[in-house]
Amino acid sequence: MAWMNFCGSASPRRRRAAFTLVELLVVIAIIGMLVALLLPAVQSAREAARRMSCSNNMKQVALAMHNYESTHNSLPPAWVDLDGLYQAPIHMAHANVAVLPFLEGGNAERQYDYSLRWDHPDNADMATNMPESYQCASNPEAGRTESGKGFQTSDYAHIRSDTGWITDPAPNRAMFEQNEARQFRDVIDGLSQTILQYESAGRAELYVRGRRATAPAWWSSEFRAWPGHFNSGWIYPYQVDVDPSTGDPSVTWFVGNEIINLSNLYGAPYAFHPGGMQVSLADGSVQFITEHIDIEVLSALTSIDGGEVVGDY
Repeated sequence: MAWMNFCGSASPRRRRAAFTLVELLVVIAIIGMLVALLLPAVQSAREAARRMSCSNNMKQVALAMHNYESTHNSLPPAWVDLDGLYQAPIHMAHANVAVLPFLEGGNAERQYDYSLRWDHPDNADMATNMPESYQCASNPEAGRTESGKGFQTSDYAHIRSDTGWITDPAPNRAMFEQNEARQFRDVIDGLSQTILQYESAGRAELYVRGRRATAPAWWSSEFRAWPGHFNSGWIYPYQVDVDPSTGDPSVTWFVGNEIINLSNLYGAPYAFHPGGMQVSLADGSVQFITEHIDIEVLSALTSIDGGEVVGDY
């Protein structure tokens, strides 16, 4: 018997206690609560990283603009009336193409024929050759092509008209106007108080208040394609309503007080960042502007020589 006890053969085995159903449900509930608490933090961290990437892209483009201006003694135009529809025609490329040599895209720029339209067959190679610097990481479909001409769409727009345009007795005071080639010395209001570019993201599709809508036929590729001659926009208050049966938009300009993240139609300010959008200023810095910024402050940021005093925003 002693030998048997020594070897352990006579000792009974002790059974391991199992979880009860109640204990298992408690554990599952705790795990669910932890996931619910951690998920928003993870999503917030990811969006912060995407927003930082977007900011870096805009800084690169702003720096390219400064380098271009230093080299050519003027900024490139961002509204190019090559066909003479509104002004005497100029044979230039849109700013998105012109600054490519300063964004490590010199080879692509050298293949572009400045004397031809952006959508001429000789410039067709540009369709899917857009730099990643023109894409916002928060755009879930960044780099997609628009349906008209099949060109990629940029997530950043050049400002081509100051907000006071409709009532301004002396318009044409934004950084980029029709066929205009500004110099930074033209910015009387100060480079740190004047918008250079802003986000107008996702223009391969029409977005209205975070949802897709039917892009109207009159919103042509000329305004949406990344090298399109009219690929620039303005920062105005407006209203847009979507027909629930067709998805078609109805737009009324210069009314209301909504501007940011209402829609990306015609290059309006629109971003996939919660609560606002990013802008690059003429001094090369990038700022986040909330959807609820005072309209008078935002208006002051759109002009180069309005004489406004811009405070905190």
